[in-house]
Amino acid sequence: MGYIRKEMYFPRVVEMWEYMDHRYGAPGIKRREKRKATPKEIEAHNQRNREKICRWKLRQHFTEDDVFVTLTYAVDKRPENMEACMKDCRRLMDRLRREYKKAGQQMKWIRNIEVGKRNAWHVHLVIKVLPDILSVMAKAWKHGAVLLKPMRAEGEFADLAAYMTKTPRTDKRLIDARYGASQNMPVPEPVTKKYKRWESFEDAEPRLVPKGYYVDKSSVIEGCTKEGWPYRRFQCYPISQPVTGKAKKKAVVIKERPRKLVKACEALAQDPEELPMLPEESEEVKRVDEESTADNLDGLNGPEGDRQGV
Repeated sequence: MGYIRKEMYFPRVVEMWEYMDHRYGAPGIKRREKRKATPKEIEAHNQRNREKICRWKLRQHFTEDDVFVTLTYAVDKRPENMEACMKDCRRLMDRLRREYKKAGQQMKWIRNIEVGKRNAWHVHLVIKVLPDILSVMAKAWKHGAVLLKPMRAEGEFADLAAYMTKTPRTDKRLIDARYGASQNMPVPEPVTKKYKRWESFEDAEPRLVPKGYYVDKSSVIEGCTKEGWPYRRFQCYPISQPVTGKAKKKAVVIKERPRKLVKACEALAQDPEELPMLPEESEEVKRVDEESTADNLDGLNGPEGDRQGV
């Protein structure tokens, strides 16, 4: 049975993910009737895609020199609903767009509107840097404070992407959220390669890593799908680029143990409700195990900032 590997090349990182070619049935499983995905599964699938695409846009179009902005609302100026907040944001973006045009730059942005359980409204905005951008925003945003911070680039914006795509489902302190991004940020097409035989990560690593790159061990995730097929995801950095943020800490690396993995997949094929845990399996892998094969591919001031006012 062959498998597929996809590679996404960004300026400072390469994302790779591998999965079995699922045109055939999983081992030990008879053909089953197709079933519709549940609303919960659809919601989880959409959230993964939202975070993934946000991460890709951040990696392709932003750097540490750009800015992370939080726009707050004074208590007496809070909007009545999401549509009113969206209208305030559109007015701000129209003003900023004129400033970028004067500077001869293209405006690129990613935004998430969040509403806390205490009805505290705020807007997170990632935007390309511009001289005097703080003063411009302060004049244009009349509803509250403008908090400007440098970009957090840990994990090549992986943490920031998860933060910018928060929803009430992923953050229980929220009651509503609205994500959006400018349309002028294309991402590269993945390079697709096909192979005949699945290999352990130890065996495949010399072939998987592009020349001049190294594997970020903290990014290696492996497991089985519900259908019993193995998959893995990881990313590589240029050798000249130092490891920063969480990747600098001692990582819990999920390395494939061929016999253990095969045994887990076989057991899963017989009883999908019981998946034997791999020796080093983490909570993250438990969550990722629920992803489909084809898709394998907190907080006002930032991901690790002050949580007050939510």
